[in-house]
Amino acid sequence: MFWTSAKSVDLGLADGFGDANYVARAVIKQPDIVDYTHRRKKASASVW
Repeated sequence: MFWTSAKSVDLGLADGFGDANYVARAVIKQPDIVDYTHRRKKASASVW
């Protein structure tokens, strides 16, 4: 089973809508967010 986001809040399965940025800024009052996502470096187009 699954619910839409609005219905999941009504059922108590979720507490609201927001992402990590919202939580950091609005809930814990942290203005600066550090992104530690590992990104792969692109391969060089030239072989030499």
